Amino acid sequence: MAGRAPDPAPLLRPPDGTGPREPRRTQKPQTPVRRRDRPLPAPVPDPLLPGSRRRARPRGGAARPGRRPDLRPARRPRDRVRLRSRPGADVTAWVSAHLFHAGDLDELITGLVAPLAADLAGDVDGLFFLRYWEGGPHLRLRLRPRDSRQAGRVRRTIEARARDHLDEHPSERRMTTGDYGALAARQARGERLRDHDGRLHPNDGVEFVPYRREHRAYGDAACMDAVEAHFDASSRLALGVLAARPGQGRRAALGLAALTLSLAACSVAPADLPAPTLPPDLDHRFLQRRDDLLSQTYQLWTDAPATPFTSAWSGSVLTLRDALVQNRCAPDDAGSPLSFMARAAPPERRRTAEVLLRCTHLLNNRLGIAATAEHRLALLAVRTLSVLHASGDLP
Repeated sequence: MAGRAPDPAPLLRPPDGTGPREPRRTQKPQTPVRRRDRPLPAPVPDPLLPGSRRRARPRGGAARPGRRPDLRPARRPRDRVRLRSRPGADVTAWVSAHLFHAGDLDELITGLVAPLAADLAGDVDGLFFLRYWEGGPHLRLRLRPRDSRQAGRVRRTIEARARDHLDEHPSERRMTTGDYGALAARQARGERLRDHDGRLHPNDGVEFVPYRREHRAYGDAACMDAVEAHFDASSRLALGVLAARPGQGRRAALGLAALTLSLAACSVAPADLPAPTLPPDLDHRFLQRRDDLLSQTYQLWTDAPATPFTSAWSGSVLTLRDALVQNRCAPDDAGSPLSFMARAAPPERRRTAEVLLRCTHLLNNRLGIAATAEHRLALLAVRTLSVLHASGDLP
């Protein structure tokens, strides 16, 4: 994925072609699963604007219409490296580093994580990352050594490379401890966390924290193995996309395509999706790009994926789905901001659907798609599938 693959369709782009930069945004609390008889909340206005090249119509019903200076006192590099553990952790073979940075996490991913992945390719057989808020904005990086005897070398390499990168690219944190306390409380409630880290950690530092498997969200050990294999594929897919430095419009188009493929893999019935109420601006944009949205969604739902991105994502999601079904994975709480759509899956597949939609949410996280933009993509996906069903193009 080193090259820039063509978009499924650049259906969503900001008016100025750049859009907000996700790393400087505060993540919104996750949206709990809702009953079908409850209206979906209207999203906060967001500058996403549909726009696409034309594609073939489905067979019926489609209408034609400057960096700031770092004023902090200098710290010795070794003061930036901490090792901590948490009681009760499900410790695994993964080397887990939290890279705290108040600057552009895209740059941290492309400038640090991508070269690390290439240089350690012979030493590790698994890698994944995600952006997170707990303790302050940071990137969570996990690498699994091929041999446990290589764990020390992998850790030392991460430590040295992260220290050099953060020294060369310092960031200015404006968040205060009071700001973080309020943010952490909101985020923890939104994500239904039993507890959370109430301390704002030092900026531009790396901390090695044992990786804990989320059995409540994904299931037992066999299910976690399958999920972690998908995390690796998802992260490498995101690395390929971010290497091209995409704008928010391209990321949104890829996120919408990925969500459509995930819903198809979940065996979601378009007729059973909740009826979305689109805010006026999003409804207007849907009508402007109706043919393009219907065409792209119909093709993704019924045909083999046509681009490297959609092919890779579809393959990984289908492999994960089959493994979850085979292992009878039944997590306690796989909720995510996209979980409400799992209600339209067959009852026996709903837990699997929740996991797949959670994994789709994490792809959006890796791509740097903001929470508000993700919600708008979900509304567009539901509206488009509902129209295709009403016109008889989808059952």
